Amino acid sequence: MGLLLCLLLALPLQSSLEAEAASFAQAWRAGDLQTLTTMMVPEGIRLHVQDQKHLRISPRQVRASLRDYLEAHPGGQTTVTRVSRVAADPTQGFAEIRWETRPAGASAPVVLTVFVAFVRQDEDWAVTEIRILS
Repeated sequence: MGLLLCLLLALPLQSSLEAEAASFAQAWRAGDLQTLTTMMVPEGIRLHVQDQKHLRISPRQVRASLRDYLEAHPGGQTTVTRVSRVAADPTQGFAEIRWETRPAGASAPVVLTVFVAFVRQDEDWAVTEIRILS
């Protein structure tokens, strides 16, 4: 009975993480940097885009770093393929987003994975890391 109670209590956390991942994917597809930066922890996140690796940069700096990248990879389709909380720490979670986009000048679309790490703060999930994987 105790395990069932734990699982039932965890459902709202998982569904809110799934909703946050879906919101992130929608903002990513739209290139909505304002929404993306408001979803981040204010003290800064880890960002890995192509050959750029930043260990801890502010949401304002993330916005500047992503602006050119997203302009060069407009729109496309995003699909959340995986959402999970970290078993050892239920206040942390992650999402994997399949992103099909057509880079400027490319004749064919490319498929990338956007990895997003989250942390639970108060009642909300906030982004702590973004990695773009090919």
